[in-house]
Amino acid sequence: MSLHAKNLVESTQKEEIRNEIDTSKIYKLVPGNNCRRALTFEELNNWDQVLLLNYASDPLGGTPVKLHKAGENKYRMQMQTSSRREKMTWIRGLKNGLILDEESTSTVWHFDHKGNNIYVISGYLGYLDWYHQEDSNKKWVYMSKDPLKWHLIPTN
Repeated sequence: MSLHAKNLVESTQKEEIRNEIDTSKIYKLVPGNNCRRALTFEELNNWDQVLLLNYASDPLGGTPVKLHKAGENKYRMQMQTSSRREKMTWIRGLKNGLILDEESTSTVWHFDHKGNNIYVISGYLGYLDWYHQEDSNKKWVYMSKDPLKWHLIPTN
């Protein structure tokens, strides 16, 4: 193998390693267009429903998320707390929202790396105003048809 080919292979391998998410870390997950409103949850209709933090916070608030490998570029997401039982912390995608549920029903998400801890998450994860009071800034997370970039921000 030529030196040029060897350098190209090593460069590609390093890039692949960098694209791999470090599952030993805890993250905050924030939309690419609003890096100060991390994911969190709120109890609604007897479920913990996933939404963006109601206000921009500095330092970053929200609920920490741990990713568990479930295949190549595929992960299950687990919030580190919930208002329900301890095992009800896994993120499950539904047609019109995301809830916290048990691991056995959690969604496997594909993370498409876009560079520098930025990912498009399959599903896609979007957010919008719904089911809220007029004076609220709540943005509920749901399964969107439009891709949205998300940042994984390590907390540890």
